[in-house]
Amino acid sequence: MARRKRDKKGLRIPAWGFVVLRWLFFVGIAAGLVAGLIYFAVFANPIFDLKEIESNVSLPSGVKVSLYGKNIFLISLSDTYNALQSAFPFAKRIVLVRNLPNKLTIHVDLRKPIMFVRQRGVIFPIDEDGFVLRANMSLPRDVIELKLDPELRLEEGIMLDTEAVYSAIALWKALKKTGLWDIFDFEYIDAYQPYELRVKIRNGPVWKLRGGNYEEKLSLFKERLLESFLSDMSKMGPGSYVLFLEDGTITVNPT
Repeated sequence: MARRKRDKKGLRIPAWGFVVLRWLFFVGIAAGLVAGLIYFAVFANPIFDLKEIESNVSLPSGVKVSLYGKNIFLISLSDTYNALQSAFPFAKRIVLVRNLPNKLTIHVDLRKPIMFVRQRGVIFPIDEDGFVLRANMSLPRDVIELKLDPELRLEEGIMLDTEAVYSAIALWKALKKTGLWDIFDFEYIDAYQPYELRVKIRNGPVWKLRGGNYEEKLSLFKERLLESFLSDMSKMGPGSYVLFLEDGTITVNPT
């Protein structure tokens, strides 16, 4: 019969229990040694102290100070993400990547204005998703004005989820893709009229587009324009217009 010993409370501990306790003791020592080695090899190793930050945007000094010199494994990416989101509230996407041993890569995808809406003396830039950016920000020269219903409420940080805005953006993309942006100097896109977009060429005609595939219509127009209309465009006054019909036909009416 296996010998049993009593603990302080008089309970008997089987012999195999001492084997388990001995095994747990050595496992604990081994785990402690491994943890110590990992700590000194990784978390206390100066080779992993952050020395380089690669970013596509200029970072706030507070963000850089909070990162440089820290162990790359101890840097909180979520805290850094939140700090960058506060610094760039209109960013579309923020990506943080640890590059061992001591480099952090930051990419901030900034929203870029393609249009602006003028409302009550305030300029509201809009990106290609219909997102309203910071009011009265400086705009690139190729940003075109978008005319909307004056009763539509605009404010920073909202998404303009309306058919008029999406149609205007689709038209803008078609103009860019077909290369007509390189031929004409566009002044505005008017999306106020229901089911109709009006595109004003600076010191030239007004185009009226009624639904349908904008890219297809503009490609057809560009083809005809280069063949026969280009020489007549300079003679067209501000009251002239080019009408795109739903069946794909195009009518040019010089004054």
